[in-house]
Amino acid sequence: SKWREAAAAEAEKAEAARKAAEKRSMDAEQAKYDAEQLAAEAKRATQLAKAEKMRISERQRLNELSRRAEQHRLAAEAEAQKAQMALMRAEQKKQKYTRERQMHEGYLSRQAQEAAHTLSQYEKEGSPYFD
Repeated sequence: SKWREAAAAEAEKAEAARKAAEKRSMDAEQAKYDAEQLAAEAKRATQLAKAEKMRISERQRLNELSRRAEQHRLAAEAEAQKAQMALMRAEQKKQKYTRERQMHEGYLSRQAQEAAHTLSQYEKEGSPYFD
């Protein structure tokens, strides 16, 4: 009976130890699962961070291209304004020279008319030059 009680007590201890070991095993399994979940989340976070970094880098590249395009547009606008001013100056010179030429042609035409009139007068009245 003493042995039986001792054996029963040992059996209870062994059962308690088995249950404790089973619980520790289940806890370890849960901890392993939790660690795997954390690792997967960390991997997703890393991928998201890389993607965001790429988007930021792409946005910066596009901003730089946009800034350069704006500089080129402004430079082209300035060149177009210079060309427009040069065109206006050339048009003004053309008008000025056209007026001067017309005035000169008018002067020459009057001179020719006066000369023709004088010549016809000499021819009518007789001139020492036309003997």
